[in-house]
Amino acid sequence: MQRAGRTGAAAPGSRAGDIIAATSPVPGVDVALTGLAVWVHGKLHLLSAPDVGTTVRISREPLAERIQGLHSEDGIMVARPLPVVTRRRP
Repeated sequence: MQRAGRTGAAAPGSRAGDIIAATSPVPGVDVALTGLAVWVHGKLHLLSAPDVGTTVRISREPLAERIQGLHSEDGIMVARPLPVVTRRRP
């Protein structure tokens, strides 16, 4: 329950397109899965290809519930791409 609570607490600050990395409890393995944040009916979900060579899909359950139900993932890291700033040459 605590894992889902902390992951769920990150949801309000997440934006569509944020990069989500599901963290791993396995020593030496930092990230178990990566994907993009998507909002479905007001809940944060994960857009990813869960296995190599599979179709990209949106998680059926919200991200916090997904993390809680898996033993291979124990939390998330979130990264937000910044807009590209171009500078004009003088």
